[in-house]
Amino acid sequence: MGGPFLPQAYVLTLKKGSLDGNVQNYFNLSAETARIVTEKNPGVMSIQHYDPIHDGWLTKRVNHLRLKLLDMSEVYQEYIRKNLLPGGEIIYLDGGAKWKQYQVGPKNVFQVGGWGDISAEEFLYGSDRIRAYCKKERMKFSDWQLEGYPLIDGPESEWGSEPGLAESIEAFCKREGYRFTRIAFDDPNQFNVLAYKAVEKQLSLAGREPAGTLVEVFTQYDASAVLRSGLVPLWLIFNTNDSAEFLAKMSPNFKKDRPVFFSPLSTFSVTPDLVPWEHWEKALRGIDWTNVGTRISHYPADTWTVIDWQKPLKDWCKENEAPITNLLDGKTLSELANEIKSNPF
Repeated sequence: MGGPFLPQAYVLTLKKGSLDGNVQNYFNLSAETARIVTEKNPGVMSIQHYDPIHDGWLTKRVNHLRLKLLDMSEVYQEYIRKNLLPGGEIIYLDGGAKWKQYQVGPKNVFQVGGWGDISAEEFLYGSDRIRAYCKKERMKFSDWQLEGYPLIDGPESEWGSEPGLAESIEAFCKREGYRFTRIAFDDPNQFNVLAYKAVEKQLSLAGREPAGTLVEVFTQYDASAVLRSGLVPLWLIFNTNDSAEFLAKMSPNFKKDRPVFFSPLSTFSVTPDLVPWEHWEKALRGIDWTNVGTRISHYPADTWTVIDWQKPLKDWCKENEAPITNLLDGKTLSELANEIKSNPF
């Protein structure tokens, strides 16, 4: 697109967590902070996010408070006026993912768990595999219901867009003379398909074939590798079973005569829904792929990948430099999005 990404959500990582998995204690850590922030900032809502499994080693020591914009901030408006050409385009990615949340205030919710292969209900009410995990991790509590607050279906903390911001941006575009394009998916993986197909489209319009495929996971990614080399990106949400299933559905699209790079993620925790290594291999069956992430001997806890996982990938990109220079507009992205809704894979 040739432009910056402005997020709706910002995460504050605050001191102290819950060593024993006590959901009430975790809630109490930032409940008052969340209330004060949203009272002083009318265009902001808060989500206290507690995932004692996927973020288990973190939530024992820190707590997460996510803030989301409900209105287009003055800072964003000023930034766009200064940097976007007159008549330029703003593309809004509208995530429709839902999750069970506790309504703890007018603009405040509390969410237990997050996207992966464990449902919201399993997080709240427990299960045999969660109890076994908590016992192994020496957590006293293994179900995480917050008493005294109504349970609602709300926009998922990480992958759901809060209502209000899209309408605010569209109104801003009408006032300022910018074009507005809204692309909406309920499943966050569909945005990953869109990114994959968008780069394919860029290369096709430039008369080029993909240089190969780059599969990356969560925070272990290098966007510059795609722009420098013409690799087609497939981003996976996390190293949980649902991401391996998504990869298996997408891998038949990979160019078999071109390199395929895969960067398995190091999370330093063995969760109940962690992808076994052999399932990654199964998802990539029939493909000669190169590992540029966590080593099989250390999965899922490879310190080396945290320090310098990008080096093999950067070396390849340097030797195969072929930058992508053309851009796509919102109309083309919308057309691709509609195709994905009809045929997701």
